[in-house]
Amino acid sequence: MLMKQYWGLLTLFLLVLASNAHAAVVQGSVYDLELNTLSQAIVEIDTTPNQVMVSRNGTYRFSAPPGNYIITAHHIKLDLIANESITIKQEGEYVLDLILFPDLEAEEELLNETLDVVEYEEPISFPARALIVLIILAALIFLAWKYFSKRPPAEEKKEEKKLTIKADLEDILAFVRKEGGRTTQKDLRRAIPYSEAKISLMIAELESQGKLKKIKKGRGNIIILP
Repeated sequence: MLMKQYWGLLTLFLLVLASNAHAAVVQGSVYDLELNTLSQAIVEIDTTPNQVMVSRNGTYRFSAPPGNYIITAHHIKLDLIANESITIKQEGEYVLDLILFPDLEAEEELLNETLDVVEYEEPISFPARALIVLIILAALIFLAWKYFSKRPPAEEKKEEKKLTIKADLEDILAFVRKEGGRTTQKDLRRAIPYSEAKISLMIAELESQGKLKKIKKGRGNIIILP
């Protein structure tokens, strides 16, 4: 039993030696994006079995038989990675420098998760949208009503002004009647607390309506009922 294991191990060792006898050498340097050599990067080639080493001085070196291979380098602390393919056709020395880039796989996974959340986000239902629109319209109508209710229309303002003027004119007529249908503009000015100019305008208005008559006498005016 021991002899069989011994011969098996010896045969495997000889096969490895025979394969290495026809192997090529793959070597190169490991750089970052600024082309600075990187030490402590883990470099691997997918031979059978896989070969792994650490680029302690910023370089790597492998032996591999003819074939197609992928060489991977990864710097854990800096989170940098590189993947390069190489074809070995015959024995000899192959130089393949590796430039490590930031590992974007985590960012891509996070982006995909975000897109999934957005994609499966439940849209707002039609009744909810309609309710929102109705609430906005009601608020706008209320604000418009509140704004315009504080501002009386122009016609109402004119009507209010007419009523005020009419009441003022009636005060003048009432005073003249009280004085027996005859008074002076000076007495009228004393009785009614308006300016001289306004009293004159009001008398002129009543004259135009035929309700009063103004007679010039000296420096003043006599106001009489017609």
